[in-house]
Amino acid sequence: SIDITRDMYIDGYHSLSAIDYSKVVIQQLKKRDSDLPGIKCSNDGSRLLIDSVMDCFDITFPSESYDVVIDKSMLDTFLCSEETCNNIPSYLNGVRRVLKPGGVLLVASFNSPDMVIATILFDFRSAQCSL
Repeated sequence: SIDITRDMYIDGYHSLSAIDYSKVVIQQLKKRDSDLPGIKCSNDGSRLLIDSVMDCFDITFPSESYDVVIDKSMLDTFLCSEETCNNIPSYLNGVRRVLKPGGVLLVASFNSPDMVIATILFDFRSAQCSL
């Protein structure tokens, strides 16, 4: 797991949520970050929340609740999937829903910026889906 949420919390960003599909990863994050005084396992929006086991295709946070969503290699994972044409639009629709108006999606990817932008802007509805 990456240290971005921990590092951001230490740098003063205290209204964070970290989600993962894996309960094991969430348990590891809780243990790793137990030394931080603000760690709280609830969804009150004022602490670093690391208890959110969530499917990125079913983001359960309220609509328009985040200024920024950080994607750490999720799009990379989808580009390696046989379900690319279904997964990426579903994921991006969920991200769009939870972003506040004017919100930003930051993508950390091993792909080139051009590839990431092309992926986000690609019209999957009209594709034959043989990427």
